[in-house]
Amino acid sequence: RPIATRERLDRSKEPARYFTEVRERGLEVAFVVDVTSSMSDELERVRRQVQELTGFFLHLLPKKVRLGLVTYDNAVVGALRLTGRLSAFARVAGELEVYRNPNNRTWCEGLDKGLETALNRRSMGWLRKTMKSVVILGDAPPHAADRARTVKLAAAAKQAGVTVSAIITPPPKVVPGAEPH
Repeated sequence: RPIATRERLDRSKEPARYFTEVRERGLEVAFVVDVTSSMSDELERVRRQVQELTGFFLHLLPKKVRLGLVTYDNAVVGALRLTGRLSAFARVAGELEVYRNPNNRTWCEGLDKGLETALNRRSMGWLRKTMKSVVILGDAPPHAADRARTVKLAAAAKQAGVTVSAIITPPPKVVPGAEPH
């Protein structure tokens, strides 16, 4: 039992260590958001929570956090480079809307394209020594043909020291006549 207690004590110190490291190195977070119509109910909550998180960073870690945004459907819809102007970022995130693509007849999405854009150092403006994270928010898997590529991108991110997290909402209802992949 002493080992379990020691482990528990060590884990209790993890948030303090993490914030100390963020204060020293800085933190960059790119949000990768599915903006298809199946996400319409979720986007209001996403907007609100990203704005709350931005406020948290502004107050607790001023000048140490940069945030970016990539939106996607079957392809990348838009991208906002990483920025330390968190109030401006919060305004943009607060305007997230469903992208209505009349040609999108699938329930799978182009997650791999969104992830690839978010991980691109040049297009997003990642700095070298910061702590890095990509947060994916979506409700559908990548197209079957793109799944292996998506996994490879996530593995490459991990290898490069980028934490990739996914927040998955309930899956969409499949529309009759929609292609599954």
